[in-house]
Amino acid sequence: MSVDRVFVDTNVVLSGVIYRGNEAEVLNHALLGHIRLVLAQAVIDEVRRVLKRRFPQDEPEFEEFLNRADYELIRYPDIADIHGASAMVRDPDDAPILASILLAKPDFALTGDKDLLTDEVRAIAPTCRCADYLREREEL
Repeated sequence: MSVDRVFVDTNVVLSGVIYRGNEAEVLNHALLGHIRLVLAQAVIDEVRRVLKRRFPQDEPEFEEFLNRADYELIRYPDIADIHGASAMVRDPDDAPILASILLAKPDFALTGDKDLLTDEVRAIAPTCRCADYLREREEL
């Protein structure tokens, strides 16, 4: 069985670092090598901004995770990529994330953002919630 390439967005990383739920389980699977983690530079930058502003006590845990995890880094999307993605999402802040997903071409793109879980987005990107992904993995 091949290892899934799994993109995680900002809310998955934040929840996984700060709380102990499905998102933390996904990040742990990445640390254990059960999945091939795909991280976008846009996600890393956004996580750092949010942690610095709202959860500074969790910054060291995130940096430790980055140091320990083996992940594939996706470059920041260019303006044309972001512009194309912006037509698919309601919130302009989601466009760089969707553009990164489209650049990465992962097996799964995990998110809790309802704007990235629409039928329109799912038609072009393999987005799903962490709980759904973990449930599907259990069935394999």
